[in-house]
Amino acid sequence: MRTITVNGTELNMVFTYAAAECKELVQRMFSVVSGSYILKNNSENRAEAVLDGTAEMVAEIPQICSIAFYAGLLEENPASFEDARSMMRTYMEENELSYAGLYKQIKAWMEEDGFFKLSGLTEMLEEMSQNAEEKIQKQPKAPQDHRKKSTSTK
Repeated sequence: MRTITVNGTELNMVFTYAAAECKELVQRMFSVVSGSYILKNNSENRAEAVLDGTAEMVAEIPQICSIAFYAGLLEENPASFEDARSMMRTYMEENELSYAGLYKQIKAWMEEDGFFKLSGLTEMLEEMSQNAEEKIQKQPKAPQDHRKKSTSTK
């Protein structure tokens, strides 16, 4: 938890239970931290897929910030979504923050408060990583019987 000041009013931002129960926030944060924006692009050109996915993710950052700011207020300073968005914009102006800057700040607060662990994101990402590693290790090796046998000349 941290206390921020918006328009002279102190507000507590907390990213624990109420934030972790905000379905839309959890879904969007999962998409960002898992890289699914890039993976869901079906382009056969890998560079194009990365660029398109990154562009889509960057375009989502303002909405993610709005949802996260709202969710961070729920625990101790509940407000309507519109009021929270208005406070967020004032906070951004007072602190000269871009959406990218606010996103970095909110993500750090989430990490400090244990949001990723509490929401299950950390566990899911670890499981996905482990499953991917297992699949890579289990891939059958290509047969080598078509190659000419080498013999030693010693």
